[in-house]
Amino acid sequence: MTKVTVTVEVDQVEYDKVYGPGTEWWEKYHGQRNYAWTHAKEQEAIEGYKKNHSENGVADTVVAALREAFYDWSDKGWLKLSVEGKTVCKACGGVEGHKAWCASIVGAEASPED
Repeated sequence: MTKVTVTVEVDQVEYDKVYGPGTEWWEKYHGQRNYAWTHAKEQEAIEGYKKNHSENGVADTVVAALREAFYDWSDKGWLKLSVEGKTVCKACGGVEGHKAWCASIVGAEASPED
């Protein structure tokens, strides 16, 4: 068994200044300058942004990237991940807040990776 410890730091404040709600980029792709803009769609995008860029959202993104990079290990069940000491679900890949279908895929007792 090979164990590798990785620390990933991201500057969310600086990211938000460039890509977050209210920025020029945001207005182009999600705001009133977007050809398909509606207030409801923009609010939905803002909620999705907050969820995906929360601490758990960033952790889930890191897990997804590692699973893709180590696809052969992940696909065969040879990859075990944890983030900040929290186990990663075998079914959804999430760190916390599992999907409703996780237990039906791997069983309620087997959701977290051991």
